[in-house]
Amino acid sequence: MRDRLVLVDISIKKFKSISYKQYDANNLLQIVVMENKSIVNISNYIATAYFEMPSGNIYKINGTINNNTINISLSEQVLSEYGQVMAEIELVNYNKIVTTFTFYLNIEKSIDKARISANTNHTHLNKNILDSITESNIQEWNNKSNFDGDYNSLTNKPTIPTKTSQLQNDKGYAVQPNFSFQINMIASTEQPSVTTTGTYPNLVITFNIPQGTSSGGSDEPIVDEKAIYYGRLSISEVGGRVIQYGEITDTMILNGANITKITPQALGKTSVGKQSTTAEGDYVVVAVPKNEGYVVTQDNGIGGKAIFNKEDAGANGDVTLVIDGNEYVLYGQILISPAEIFIYIDKN
Repeated sequence: MRDRLVLVDISIKKFKSISYKQYDANNLLQIVVMENKSIVNISNYIATAYFEMPSGNIYKINGTINNNTINISLSEQVLSEYGQVMAEIELVNYNKIVTTFTFYLNIEKSIDKARISANTNHTHLNKNILDSITESNIQEWNNKSNFDGDYNSLTNKPTIPTKTSQLQNDKGYAVQPNFSFQINMIASTEQPSVTTTGTYPNLVITFNIPQGTSSGGSDEPIVDEKAIYYGRLSISEVGGRVIQYGEITDTMILNGANITKITPQALGKTSVGKQSTTAEGDYVVVAVPKNEGYVVTQDNGIGGKAIFNKEDAGANGDVTLVIDGNEYVLYGQILISPAEIFIYIDKN
């Protein structure tokens, strides 16, 4: 599967080529339509895709629209020819064509398995020799065995067990497990876990539980120490579609592969990733403790500081979420193309 997500800004004609492998099938192509860097509301539109092949053949595929994203399932026919395929997307509203835009698929050539030579199977150079050897072995076997097909006629018959007492471990097939449990309180900054030690059937199961706050034996939520989280979330880590910053969850941040966690502090000019490691649709994310006086900005490219762009999807401390029992505010913006972003964290 080679599913792709592409952001298309129809106002600046900023399209790019997408690569696929010849003969692939059932690949999902997702397209987010933008105009002047803002996501266009196409929820009431009908999307149709046309693909012109290198041979001149044209295929039509009806798309679906979900959450302002065009979804097109590429058939094997569309990817049957290698080379450059021109793709045109047509958006229709109230039976009128509202807009069309074009981009390209680069189809990498694949080996055509249907053309495998019929002579690739190995054949012995002298079939007569094989036939002679086989016939001689059969005759030798018949002369020695004189076997009439009855099991009782066999010599050196194997001994077949007729009861379980003739087998090893006769009384120990099922072993009663011997489990013991213990609770280990760990630092509140660590993640809870369960570990198993020992050798079966004697096992010790340990529950590692972060220390929390409790009073009078009542159950209260465990509150972790405050931190600062910064880095990037890929489009797949936020659900595979374009979302607003208000839809980002604590789980996305805690599980983000490119998210760094530090103790609360001011931070000078810091990169959230080289351009070569970023991708279109990445979310730059900075989460700082709420009401602690932290302000986050980005480098404006000339040594100054600027707020984050919210036209596509972004936040400037106006989105709140809870992480490990503490309130945080979010800063950041979505990348419409690969880029290296530098951030500053200041404290008033």
